[in-house]
Amino acid sequence: MFRKALRDYDLSVLIMETYFNDELGLNNAAYHLQQCVEKVLKGYLECVGVTVPRTHKIGNLLKMSAKNGSSFTSTDWLDAHAEMLEAWESETKYNAEFLVEYKKIREAVKGIGDALKLNGICQEPDTAITPEIKTRLLAMLPKNRIPADNLEWNIFFRIYRSKLGLNDHQNNADPPFSLDDYFKKYGITDKNAEVERLQVLFHTTDMNRIKQQVRDTLM
Repeated sequence: MFRKALRDYDLSVLIMETYFNDELGLNNAAYHLQQCVEKVLKGYLECVGVTVPRTHKIGNLLKMSAKNGSSFTSTDWLDAHAEMLEAWESETKYNAEFLVEYKKIREAVKGIGDALKLNGICQEPDTAITPEIKTRLLAMLPKNRIPADNLEWNIFFRIYRSKLGLNDHQNNADPPFSLDDYFKKYGITDKNAEVERLQVLFHTTDMNRIKQQVRDTLM
């Protein structure tokens, strides 16, 4: 499912770059971008045992992910453009007069690309996956199941990170985490500049998500 999603994304980029003056081509790119997001969301829902309904509603899938503890982390862009993506799935197939603007496709490629990287759907290795983490991950996987590439390592890391002790603090006895802990640990004095860097690094301005990412990967 995840590999198919990444192929949908790569295909949409290729279509956009090749047929940027072709209205039908742009509609095809829009369709594959919607399919990419849909498959990622459904894939992560299946990983937590949720029977996914036959739906193309990105907004509903985002809500299901949050409600069922999926490993998927949404972004501000996805939250704001869920309805647009839903329209791309239906309108590009059934409405001959529906046309997607090149500018919107370009923005979607950027927004969805950022979401894919944030959720490990890429061939770039997650820097948090150290040799020790790989050893621990292999112990959790079925016997003789070895991830084939960085994409699979990234996905397994996200699926099992709770068991690895890298998720949010859920024990009430744990002290609350704040970015001040991070600033103090690394001697960061220009806090505003560092927050701006973290927003770029983790592709979000949501401070709760930034705190989670800092705690999981930098602390």
